Amino acid sequence: MWQQDETLIGDLYGLAGQLSSQHFRRAALQRLLKTIHVDGAVWASGPIAQRELERISCAGLPDDFAKNLTRFTHENPIMSHLVRAQGNPVDMREAVEDAVFFNSDFYHACFAPYDIHRVLSSLKIHTETQVFTLLSVYRKREEAVFTEEDKQRQQRLLYHLHRCDHECLQTDMKHPWLPEQLAVLSEREQQVVAELMKNQTMKQIAKRLSLSPSTVANHLYRIYQKLDVSGKAELFAFLDQ
Repeated sequence: MWQQDETLIGDLYGLAGQLSSQHFRRAALQRLLKTIHVDGAVWASGPIAQRELERISCAGLPDDFAKNLTRFTHENPIMSHLVRAQGNPVDMREAVEDAVFFNSDFYHACFAPYDIHRVLSSLKIHTETQVFTLLSVYRKREEAVFTEEDKQRQQRLLYHLHRCDHECLQTDMKHPWLPEQLAVLSEREQQVVAELMKNQTMKQIAKRLSLSPSTVANHLYRIYQKLDVSGKAELFAFLDQ
């Protein structure tokens, strides 16, 4: 297994810098599924103060699973354990007993529709930005519990995933990656989208592009019209196709 992990880590560093952060995450998760033998995985990040999942990629599960997961972040019993664990993987069984978990409203709303029984998550907080990176892997068979070896592997892989993603973000900042779908936009509109893809707020975008917030808002309105999307969530889904 450790040899498989070494191969995966080598592949990840090979991909880093070649893809945008958004596309790197999807490619990394697909490789992760084949290496650690899980049925699904989610990689997300967001501000730790709000504990909101703002950038989320999913593999092995329907797209609506990721959207459903974000709805129940604050009800997820594993989150407080992850913040305290600081990078150490946490099994859902450590947060709540199986009997309580499988009979909870949270489980039936969030995981039962996807036949998920086992959850292993780890969370890393960037000290300067206070943005967290969350990696969760899932197994559908109830008897397929996660072992201590699974936890050690995930902890190691999260470290390298985090480093590779940071490298991709640095490349994005120097050479913003934009898909060909944005050819219909003006150069300024493409710059706004590039900043939006870095999870910048409207005020941050305005400052970086030396524009007023109202001008950025006008650009966004025209961008949504040209791409026939209703907002940021649909824009990201459109770019992720």
